[in-house]
Amino acid sequence: MTDRHDAVLRVEELQTQFLTAQGPVHAVNGVSFEIGAGETLGLLGESGSGKSTIGLSLLRLLPPGRSRIAGGRILFGGDDLVQASEERLRRLRGKDIAMIFQESLSALNPVYTVGEQIAEVIRQHERLDRRAAFRRAGEILEMVGMPDPGRRLSEYPHELSGGMRQRVVIAAALACQPKLLICDEPTTALDVTVQAQILDLISDIQRRTGMAVLFITHDLGVVAEIAHRAVVLYAGRVVEEADTPSLLAQPRMPYTQGLMRSLPQFAEGRRLAAIPGFVPNPRSMPSGCAFHPRCGEARPDCAETVPALAEAENGRRVRCLRWREIAHQTERRVRT
Repeated sequence: MTDRHDAVLRVEELQTQFLTAQGPVHAVNGVSFEIGAGETLGLLGESGSGKSTIGLSLLRLLPPGRSRIAGGRILFGGDDLVQASEERLRRLRGKDIAMIFQESLSALNPVYTVGEQIAEVIRQHERLDRRAAFRRAGEILEMVGMPDPGRRLSEYPHELSGGMRQRVVIAAALACQPKLLICDEPTTALDVTVQAQILDLISDIQRRTGMAVLFITHDLGVVAEIAHRAVVLYAGRVVEEADTPSLLAQPRMPYTQGLMRSLPQFAEGRRLAAIPGFVPNPRSMPSGCAFHPRCGEARPDCAETVPALAEAENGRRVRCLRWREIAHQTERRVRT
C-alpha cells in the first residue's frame, strides 16, 4: 500500500448503489485503495465488476436520482469528494482530476472543432483569452504526438482517425496538468500499434509531470505494461491487491488465477481456458464468497462466510478463506 501521507487519492470503504424499482443495487461494495504521486494503479476485472462505476464515482459523474454514494470516503487534496459541493467539484474536474473515457467519438462534441473543445477546458480553469487558449491547445496536441497539430485544431472529430481522436481526448484531459488522471479503458477498440503508442504516451507524460494514474481495464497485458500495482475487482469488491509483478507471477485468489489462465497461449494444441459461469447479478448475489459458484477451490464454508480482505506478504491483500492453503499447494508444485 502507498504511504498514507504520500497518497494523492485515498478511497475508503466506497459504496455505490444504483436505485431501481426493486430497490438499491450494490454496484460497489466497500472498496478501498490508494494511489501515490507518480504511481499507476491498475483496476482490473471482468465486465460488470464495478470498475467504471468506481471511476465515475470518484468524480461524482453518475446520474443523479438513479444512483448514490451510500457510504465511504474519497479523499483528495484535503477534501472528501463524497461531501464536496457541486461548485468545488466543478473546480476540480478537468483541472486537478481529469478522466479519459472509453469511447473517444462519444466523448467529443461533433459540432465543435478539436481546438474549440481543448481550449474550452483551458479557459474554464485558467485566465487565458481565446487566442492564448488556442495556442496552448496546439502545444498540448504537439505534446501528445498529434501529426500536424496546427491543422488539427480546426478539424472536427469525424475528420480524425480513432487514434487521433483518442489523442485529442488525452490532450483535453492533460490540458491543465492534473494531479490525478483516471483512464477508463482508453485503448479499447484501438489496434495494437496505436494502443502501444497511447500507453507509451501516458507513461511518458506521467514521468514528466509526476501525476497519479488510475488505469481501469480488463486487459492483463495492459496492466503488465503500465501499472505499478493492481487491484482486482469481483462483484463490486476488491478480491486481491499486490504490486503488479507479484500479482502476475503468483496470484493468490482463485479468481485472479482464473484470469491469468484465460490469457491466450500460443503453445501448440493448448486450448484457451475460461472461468466457468458468469459474474453474478448484483440483485441476487450468492451467499458467502461471491465467487464460490465459479470456483474450483470452493469448499462448503465458502458458501456460508463472506471472507475478509486479509493482509498477506509484502502488502498484498487477498479476499479468500483458503488463500494460504492454495499458496502452499502452488509452492509445492513449483518445488516438484
